[in-house]
Amino acid sequence: MARPDAGQGAVGGSDALASRPQRPLPRLPRRWMVVIAGTVVAAVVVGAALALWRGREVISCGSPTATVATDHTLPIGSPAVPVIGPIALHTDPYQPGSPTRAHVETRAAHPDAITLTGYHCRDRTALRFWYEQEEHSLLTDSDVPLGRLGTTSTMLPAGPAGEIRHGYLMFTAAGDWLIIARTPHGLVGTVLVHVRDGKASGSTVRPSPIPAPSSRPGVGTLNFSQPIGAFAAPTAPQSNILNAVGLDTTSTLQLGDLGGTGPHRLFAKTGLLVHVGHEVTLSVPAAWATRVSIAWGNHADQWVASLRTACPRPPSSQDQWLAFPGGFSVDSPACVPLEIQAGKETTTVHISLGTHCPG
Repeated sequence: MARPDAGQGAVGGSDALASRPQRPLPRLPRRWMVVIAGTVVAAVVVGAALALWRGREVISCGSPTATVATDHTLPIGSPAVPVIGPIALHTDPYQPGSPTRAHVETRAAHPDAITLTGYHCRDRTALRFWYEQEEHSLLTDSDVPLGRLGTTSTMLPAGPAGEIRHGYLMFTAAGDWLIIARTPHGLVGTVLVHVRDGKASGSTVRPSPIPAPSSRPGVGTLNFSQPIGAFAAPTAPQSNILNAVGLDTTSTLQLGDLGGTGPHRLFAKTGLLVHVGHEVTLSVPAAWATRVSIAWGNHADQWVASLRTACPRPPSSQDQWLAFPGGFSVDSPACVPLEIQAGKETTTVHISLGTHCPG
């Protein structure tokens, strides 16, 4: 049987505790309260500052993502090419007063458009870009100062890997220039470009060459492994020749010193487009064979006087033009003829190597 007084005792004990007087909490000295409040405020301020610091875009000529110099050529495929995110920047040698050719290569697919801007690190002069491919002839013939040509930004639309965008950078002076790449989501990276003339810097303009030939220039076959891009059709400045190959027949190609690594003294970089499913032969005429050699392919290992291409059509029968790096080796600036045979058709085109072809 339950004891009635147990419950009463419990209740009575609770009443006794409730009726017991409560001691007030001890109060801290006023100076300690001030110290604690100040510490809390400081912690909040420091935390906010750290959050801002971690989330800020670091854009500085002193801390670029990559660096490059313009006193030598950076052909497509060179390991020295600066890379920021999904894109790589290939520059030609800088010549004071002239646009500097630069190719933007997409090495990885990017779902967002990338905007490029830039400025001179010393005086913040805006860098101007020229990537309107349909206007290359206007650029070549224009008397407008570099500081007024082009636009202060250029946008690379979202796209797949393998695309190459040809254009120019308007460096109005030597020195360090910073190129900034952004997407709508923030900073992708920066490239610090050391703009200097090869002669002014006391160095030789020396491109990264295609490897030296394994034998005397003769006949070779294009290696179709790992093209650097695929396109629907040739675009300016490349010309569609016999619906089989694409070559730049309108620009005057810049020459760089090969430094003894090629069959001739000078090198002119220019890409080659090959239409899949077409057999083509590119040949230096016999009268020029001792002065000019050619080489194309992402794994080119031989300079030749004649190059055969036979790009098989893929199973999907997709109509594509594949791009390959390479160019010409020549003894001196010249307007060089190149014979192109596709099937039963043959034509001769002229390439401006360091000097403009007449007509």
